[in-house]
Amino acid sequence: MNTIKLALARLRVSLTVVKSHKVLIWFAIINILLFVAVLGVAGWSVGNMPIPSDYFAQQSAIGAVFLAVFFILNLIGIFFAATFFSAASTALAGEKVRFSEAFGAAWARRKYLAQWWLFTSGIFIVIFIIQFGLEKVLSVFGKGASTLISTLTGGVLQTGWSLAAYFAVPVIMTHPDSPIPTIKRSASLFKRSFGEDVTAQGSLFLLGVFIFWLSGCLVGLINFTIFTINPAIDTLIFGIVAGSIFGTVLATLVIIGTTTRAVFYASLYRFAETGDYVGPFNQEIISGAFAKKKTKFF
Repeated sequence: MNTIKLALARLRVSLTVVKSHKVLIWFAIINILLFVAVLGVAGWSVGNMPIPSDYFAQQSAIGAVFLAVFFILNLIGIFFAATFFSAASTALAGEKVRFSEAFGAAWARRKYLAQWWLFTSGIFIVIFIIQFGLEKVLSVFGKGASTLISTLTGGVLQTGWSLAAYFAVPVIMTHPDSPIPTIKRSASLFKRSFGEDVTAQGSLFLLGVFIFWLSGCLVGLINFTIFTINPAIDTLIFGIVAGSIFGTVLATLVIIGTTTRAVFYASLYRFAETGDYVGPFNQEIISGAFAKKKTKFF
C-alpha cells in the first residue's frame, strides 16, 4: 500500500473511533481555542505596547512577548497532549471517555509534565541559539550560504529531537519520571519500533499536507462558484465571504485532523510499548506512519 493509501486508511480507521467517541472532538476544539486566545492576546499586546524610541529596546520588548507566548503555547500543547492521549487511549480500549478522567490523569502528573515543559522549552531555545549563532559566524561567506547552512543544521537538530521525543508525553503518562529518563525511554521505544533510519514524511506527514490542500481546494471552488454567479459582487463582501468560508473549512479540517491524529498517536504508542495492534489499526497502517530514508550520507 503506497503512502497516499496509507494516509487515507489511517484517516478512515481513526474516524471510526472518533465517531464512536464524539467527545474527543471537544478536546481538539478547546485546545485550538486556547491557542487562538493566547495568540490573540499576544497580538493585542504587541499592537498596543508603547513603542520605545530606542530600536534595541523596541526589539527586546517584542522578543519578550514572543518568548512568553512560546512558553505558554508549549505548556498548553504538552498538557493537552497528555489529556488527549489519556482520552484516546480510553476510547481505543472501548470505554467511555470522560473529561474529568482525562484532565484528572494529566493533572495527576503535572509535576512531570511541568518538568518536561521546561526541559523541551530549553531544548528549543538551544537549537534556535545554535542556528542563529551559526548564521552569524558563517555570514562572512555570504548571506545565502550562511542562511542555508544554519537552516539545514537547525532542521536536522529539530527533526532528530522530535523523533527522539516522539513518545515522551505518553511515557510520562504511563511511566512518570524526570525528563532524562523520559527522553531515553521515548527514544528507545521509537528506535525499537520504527528503527533509526526514518523520516517523518510517512502517512503522518502526508495527511497534514492533504488537509491543508483539501481546505484550499474547497475554498477556491466555493469562492469561484460565488464569483461566477455574481461577478459584480463587492470586493469587501467577497473578501468577508471568502474569509469566513476559508476559516470554517480550515477549522473543521484542523479539528478532524487533530482528533484523528491523537487517536492514531495513542495506537502507535500502544504498539511501541507492547507490540500489539490496538482497536481497528493493523500492522500495515501502523508501520506506514514513518517512511524510510532513501539516501544515507554515512
